[in-house]
Amino acid sequence: MKPIPHLAALALMLVLSTAHAQLNDTGQTACTDSAGAAIACADPGDHSGQDGRFGRDAQAGGAAFSFSSLDGGCLQDGITGLIWSGETLTGPWASFSGLAYDRCGIATGWRLPTRRELLSIVHHGASQPASAFPGTQSAPYWSSDTQGGNAWAVDFADGDTKQIDQAETHAARLVVRPANQPPTITLGANIVVPQGDKPGPRTYPAWATGISPGPAREAGQHLTATVELLPLQPGDPKALEFETPPAIDPATGDLTFTLKHRIANYDAQARPTHDYWVSSAGLARLRVTLQDDGGTAGGGHDSTSADFTVFLDPVPSVFSPNIKHAWKPACVPFTMLAMDPDTDWVIPDDWYHGAPWWPYPTFKFLTYPSQGFITDYVSFRTPDGDEAIRFASARGSFDYVLPKTGMVKVGTQAASAQAAVKAVVQDPLPGIQAVMEPRPAHITWIDEDTPGLSFNFAMTWCYVPFSSTFTGSDTFTYQVTDPDGNVSQPGVVSIEIFELK
Repeated sequence: MKPIPHLAALALMLVLSTAHAQLNDTGQTACTDSAGAAIACADPGDHSGQDGRFGRDAQAGGAAFSFSSLDGGCLQDGITGLIWSGETLTGPWASFSGLAYDRCGIATGWRLPTRRELLSIVHHGASQPASAFPGTQSAPYWSSDTQGGNAWAVDFADGDTKQIDQAETHAARLVVRPANQPPTITLGANIVVPQGDKPGPRTYPAWATGISPGPAREAGQHLTATVELLPLQPGDPKALEFETPPAIDPATGDLTFTLKHRIANYDAQARPTHDYWVSSAGLARLRVTLQDDGGTAGGGHDSTSADFTVFLDPVPSVFSPNIKHAWKPACVPFTMLAMDPDTDWVIPDDWYHGAPWWPYPTFKFLTYPSQGFITDYVSFRTPDGDEAIRFASARGSFDYVLPKTGMVKVGTQAASAQAAVKAVVQDPLPGIQAVMEPRPAHITWIDEDTPGLSFNFAMTWCYVPFSSTFTGSDTFTYQVTDPDGNVSQPGVVSIEIFELK
């Protein structure tokens, strides 16, 4: 073929530009002078404006065409987006109208190409055939364009166009521009963040799988993934909050986010400095949208969405201690523990300096022991302002008002303790259900020295048997209510008193 002057090639490109935003190159890399003799395209002068000096094949050293094979013998044009059948059919022009054709997983949309589409695969630097398309014959190929009783064809012997009587038999290559299929993604399981985990970025590698732009023919499309926060639904717990919102990497499927949290530093009582932290807790409903750049023309779809949740249970959890203690005539200490991930830490010393009632988790006894009674072993103030020790058992409850001589502990004044015990035993106060609601102290921390699960609220009480000679087992239960009204499952305190041999 003769080299195409640059202006002629530009005119061809303008014609093709209505078919698709991106165009194949011409394939022409040779230049000639006015006499038809070959010259170097890079030479300056009157002949420097020829097509051989321009385009992807000439300037970038790349291929003029970009065809990739698909399963089933089709070829996809990576520049125009068209998919071409790999086989050459023959017949009169009308025989290809409404032809049932199923190739490469595409059962509909196959048709004769337009003249412009056929010209987009002409290789102007070759002849016999003038095409880089495999299996192309050096013969006219039907286009869908007509004029009167004729149809336009492109002759791949030299890339020329001509009108041919529609009744004649000639070659044809079918083409399709399939509607864009939506990308695919499979989300992992809903995320449950364990209570007590340390704050900081969280990563779930390859959490999303099957990420693809769609069928193999769409492999070149670019994917973007976005994650949006959805409104909560009736019956949901409170909203989980994020410092860094969830995101998905479409290349790896990794899910990342950082929960909102607060960290405080506390070094009271000359203890080493520890970091206390409290996290947001609750539920987040999220939607992942995966989008490709294939567009929505022709009824296509360029996105797909799926939902998931991230949950950190805001309901406090409690510990069921099993206390084994040698016989003791007075206080057998036991500690009730609670984990409430979204309640701020407490500085206990502030309680003694006029601080208001703290809005922190409340411990409550559900059932009392049958073989003894429970008491707080340090005094507290009654609603009347008196200092007292509180006692409770299955027989009732009693607040023993202390002498005005100051604060005392159970067991330090035998007479007071005995009087309290007798009051509980002899005056059961029928119908009274005592509710123990002490102010909890934050006693644990999370740092490099204390890894793993940590209970962040605790109350220590005394168990005192009714009989000073009691040995055996006793049980009672408690629960915790956090400031948001969430109530824990019951915790069981089991106590076994044994006699030392």
